[in-house]
Amino acid sequence: MLLAVVVVSDDRPTRQRVAGLGLGFIGVLIVLGAWQGFSGQDPLGTALALIASASYAVGWQYVRRTLSDTGHSHLSMSGGQLLLGTVQLALVAPVFAPTPTSFPALPLLSVLALGALGTGVAFLVQYGLVDEVGPTTAMMVTYFVPVIATTAGVAILREHLTWNTPVGAVIVLIGAALTQRRSGAPRALSGGRTRTVRIHRTGS
Repeated sequence: MLLAVVVVSDDRPTRQRVAGLGLGFIGVLIVLGAWQGFSGQDPLGTALALIASASYAVGWQYVRRTLSDTGHSHLSMSGGQLLLGTVQLALVAPVFAPTPTSFPALPLLSVLALGALGTGVAFLVQYGLVDEVGPTTAMMVTYFVPVIATTAGVAILREHLTWNTPVGAVIVLIGAALTQRRSGAPRALSGGRTRTVRIHRTGS
Protein backbone atom coordinates (compact mmCIF):
# COMPACT_ATOMS: atom_id res chain seq x y z
CA MET A 1 0.00 0.00 0.00
CA LEU A 2 2.84 2.39 0.84
CA LEU A 3 4.49 1.60 -2.49
CA ALA A 4 1.26 2.38 -4.30
CA VAL A 5 1.13 5.82 -2.71
CA VAL A 6 4.78 6.63 -3.45
CA VAL A 7 5.38 4.89 -6.78
CA VAL A 8 2.17 4.61 -8.79
CA SER A 9 0.19 7.83 -9.04
CA ASP A 10 -2.96 6.23 -10.52
CA ASP A 11 -3.21 3.40 -8.00
CA ARG A 12 -3.71 5.34 -4.78
CA PRO A 13 -5.41 3.10 -2.22
CA THR A 14 -8.81 4.28 -1.05
CA ARG A 15 -9.98 3.86 2.53
CA GLN A 16 -12.11 0.94 1.45
CA ARG A 17 -9.21 -0.85 -0.23
CA VAL A 18 -6.91 -0.20 2.73
CA ALA A 19 -9.57 -1.66 5.01
CA GLY A 20 -9.92 -4.70 2.75
CA LEU A 21 -6.17 -5.31 2.60
CA GLY A 22 -5.83 -4.89 6.35
CA LEU A 23 -8.74 -7.22 7.02
CA GLY A 24 -7.26 -9.80 4.66
CA PHE A 25 -3.93 -9.61 6.47
CA ILE A 26 -5.67 -10.20 9.80
CA GLY A 27 -7.42 -13.20 8.23
CA VAL A 28 -4.07 -14.66 7.17
CA LEU A 29 -2.71 -14.28 10.71
CA ILE A 30 -5.79 -16.10 12.04
CA VAL A 31 -5.35 -18.93 9.51
CA LEU A 32 -1.71 -19.32 10.57
CA GLY A 33 -2.58 -19.15 14.27
CA ALA A 34 -0.10 -16.33 14.86
CA TRP A 35 -0.96 -16.08 18.58
CA GLN A 36 0.61 -19.53 19.09
CA GLY A 37 4.02 -18.14 18.16
CA PHE A 38 6.52 -19.31 15.57
CA SER A 39 9.05 -21.07 17.77
CA GLY A 40 11.41 -23.40 15.97
CA GLN A 41 11.36 -21.37 12.76
CA ASP A 42 14.64 -20.93 10.91
CA PRO A 43 15.57 -17.22 11.19
CA LEU A 44 17.36 -17.22 7.82
CA GLY A 45 14.45 -18.95 6.09
CA THR A 46 11.97 -16.55 7.67
CA ALA A 47 14.04 -13.54 6.58
CA LEU A 48 14.30 -14.86 3.02
CA ALA A 49 10.54 -15.43 2.91
CA LEU A 50 9.92 -11.84 4.01
CA ILE A 51 12.36 -10.54 1.38
CA ALA A 52 10.58 -12.62 -1.28
CA SER A 53 7.20 -11.19 -0.22
CA ALA A 54 8.56 -7.65 -0.42
CA SER A 55 10.02 -8.44 -3.85
CA TYR A 56 6.56 -9.35 -5.15
CA ALA A 57 5.21 -5.99 -4.04
CA VAL A 58 8.13 -4.03 -5.51
CA GLY A 59 8.08 -6.07 -8.73
CA TRP A 60 4.42 -5.53 -9.57
CA GLN A 61 4.58 -1.84 -8.77
CA TYR A 62 7.56 -1.66 -11.15
CA VAL A 63 5.60 -3.53 -13.82
CA ARG A 64 2.64 -1.15 -13.54
CA ARG A 65 4.80 1.96 -13.77
CA THR A 66 7.31 0.97 -16.46
CA LEU A 67 5.82 -1.84 -18.57
CA SER A 68 2.06 -1.25 -18.65
CA ASP A 69 2.17 1.18 -21.60
CA THR A 70 4.81 -0.52 -23.76
CA GLY A 71 2.27 -1.98 -26.17
CA HIS A 72 3.51 -5.55 -25.67
CA SER A 73 1.11 -8.38 -24.82
CA HIS A 74 0.90 -9.92 -21.37
CA LEU A 75 2.16 -13.19 -22.85
CA SER A 76 5.31 -11.66 -24.32
CA MET A 77 6.14 -9.71 -21.15
CA SER A 78 5.59 -12.62 -18.77
CA GLY A 79 7.41 -15.03 -21.12
CA GLY A 80 10.40 -12.72 -21.47
CA GLN A 81 10.58 -12.14 -17.73
CA LEU A 82 10.47 -15.86 -16.93
CA LEU A 83 13.00 -16.67 -19.66
CA LEU A 84 15.50 -14.18 -18.25
CA GLY A 85 14.85 -15.51 -14.75
CA THR A 86 15.53 -19.05 -15.95
CA VAL A 87 18.88 -18.02 -17.45
CA GLN A 88 19.90 -16.22 -14.26
CA LEU A 89 18.87 -19.16 -12.09
CA ALA A 90 20.77 -21.61 -14.31
CA LEU A 91 23.94 -19.59 -13.73
CA VAL A 92 23.50 -19.21 -9.97
CA ALA A 93 22.01 -22.60 -8.99
CA PRO A 94 25.22 -24.68 -9.47
CA VAL A 95 26.99 -22.46 -6.95
CA PHE A 96 24.50 -23.19 -4.16
CA ALA A 97 23.15 -26.65 -5.04
CA PRO A 98 24.87 -29.92 -6.01
CA THR A 99 24.48 -31.27 -9.51
CA PRO A 100 21.70 -33.92 -9.56
CA THR A 101 22.80 -37.44 -10.43
CA SER A 102 19.34 -38.69 -11.39
CA PHE A 103 15.98 -37.31 -12.48
CA PRO A 104 13.11 -39.33 -10.94
CA ALA A 105 9.91 -39.02 -12.93
CA LEU A 106 7.56 -37.82 -10.17
CA PRO A 107 9.74 -34.96 -8.85
CA LEU A 108 10.55 -33.93 -12.42
CA LEU A 109 6.86 -33.82 -13.36
CA SER A 110 6.13 -31.86 -10.18
CA VAL A 111 8.74 -29.26 -11.11
CA LEU A 112 7.38 -29.01 -14.65
CA ALA A 113 3.81 -28.58 -13.37
CA LEU A 114 4.95 -25.94 -10.88
CA GLY A 115 6.81 -24.07 -13.59
CA ALA A 116 4.04 -24.24 -16.20
CA LEU A 117 1.01 -23.69 -13.95
CA GLY A 118 2.21 -22.22 -10.67
CA THR A 119 4.59 -19.80 -12.38
CA GLY A 120 3.87 -19.47 -16.12
CA VAL A 121 0.07 -19.34 -16.08
CA ALA A 122 0.09 -17.49 -12.75
CA PHE A 123 2.32 -14.74 -14.17
CA LEU A 124 0.10 -14.39 -17.23
CA VAL A 125 -3.03 -14.07 -15.09
CA GLN A 126 -1.30 -11.66 -12.70
CA TYR A 127 -0.30 -9.35 -15.56
CA GLY A 128 -3.96 -9.17 -16.53
CA LEU A 129 -5.00 -8.43 -12.94
CA VAL A 130 -2.42 -5.67 -12.55
CA ASP A 131 -3.61 -4.07 -15.78
CA GLU A 132 -7.28 -4.36 -14.80
CA VAL A 133 -7.41 -3.50 -11.08
CA GLY A 134 -3.93 -2.18 -10.31
CA PRO A 135 -1.02 -3.76 -8.43
CA THR A 136 -2.30 -2.98 -4.93
CA THR A 137 -5.55 -4.90 -5.34
CA ALA A 138 -3.92 -7.58 -7.54
CA MET A 139 -1.49 -8.46 -4.75
CA MET A 140 -4.51 -9.50 -2.67
CA VAL A 141 -4.16 -12.92 -4.32
CA THR A 142 -1.13 -13.62 -2.12
CA TYR A 143 -3.45 -13.63 0.90
CA PHE A 144 -5.09 -16.77 -0.46
CA VAL A 145 -1.83 -18.78 -0.52
CA PRO A 146 -1.86 -19.79 3.19
CA VAL A 147 -5.62 -20.37 3.02
CA ILE A 148 -5.30 -22.75 0.06
CA ALA A 149 -2.18 -24.40 1.50
CA THR A 150 -3.89 -25.05 4.84
CA THR A 151 -7.02 -26.37 3.13
CA ALA A 152 -4.93 -28.69 0.95
CA GLY A 153 -3.10 -29.94 4.03
CA VAL A 154 -6.40 -30.86 5.66
CA ALA A 155 -7.93 -32.42 2.54
CA ILE A 156 -4.88 -34.24 1.15
CA LEU A 157 -2.52 -34.81 4.08
CA ARG A 158 -5.29 -35.35 6.66
CA GLU A 159 -3.95 -32.61 8.90
CA HIS A 160 -6.05 -31.58 11.89
CA LEU A 161 -8.58 -28.83 11.16
CA THR A 162 -8.84 -26.17 13.86
CA TRP A 163 -11.43 -23.43 14.22
CA ASN A 164 -9.09 -20.66 13.09
CA THR A 165 -8.68 -22.04 9.54
CA PRO A 166 -12.28 -21.55 8.29
CA VAL A 167 -12.74 -18.37 10.34
CA GLY A 168 -9.57 -16.83 8.91
CA ALA A 169 -10.52 -17.94 5.38
CA VAL A 170 -13.89 -16.18 5.64
CA ILE A 171 -12.20 -12.99 6.85
CA VAL A 172 -9.76 -13.13 3.91
CA LEU A 173 -12.71 -13.47 1.51
CA ILE A 174 -14.45 -10.48 3.09
CA GLY A 175 -11.27 -8.44 2.77
CA ALA A 176 -10.93 -9.42 -0.89
CA ALA A 177 -14.55 -8.42 -1.52
CA LEU A 178 -13.92 -4.98 0.00
CA THR A 179 -10.97 -4.34 -2.30
CA GLN A 180 -13.08 -5.22 -5.35
CA ARG A 181 -16.06 -2.97 -4.64
CA ARG A 182 -16.37 -0.21 -7.22
CA SER A 183 -16.64 3.39 -6.19
CA GLY A 184 -18.69 6.01 -8.01
CA ALA A 185 -15.61 7.74 -9.48
CA PRO A 186 -14.58 6.93 -13.06
CA ARG A 187 -11.92 4.25 -13.36
CA ALA A 188 -8.46 5.50 -14.26
CA LEU A 189 -6.97 4.11 -17.45
CA SER A 190 -3.31 3.66 -18.37
CA GLY A 191 -1.50 6.98 -18.47
CA GLY A 192 -3.82 8.59 -15.95
CA ARG A 193 -6.74 9.07 -18.35
CA THR A 194 -10.34 8.54 -17.34
CA ARG A 195 -13.21 7.11 -19.26
CA THR A 196 -16.08 9.60 -19.67
CA VAL A 197 -19.58 8.74 -20.82
CA ARG A 198 -21.59 11.53 -22.44
CA ILE A 199 -25.38 11.32 -22.46
CA HIS A 200 -27.14 13.46 -25.07
CA ARG A 201 -30.76 14.32 -24.51
CA THR A 202 -32.76 14.78 -27.64
CA GLY A 203 -36.08 16.53 -27.84
CA SER A 204 -39.14 15.20 -29.58
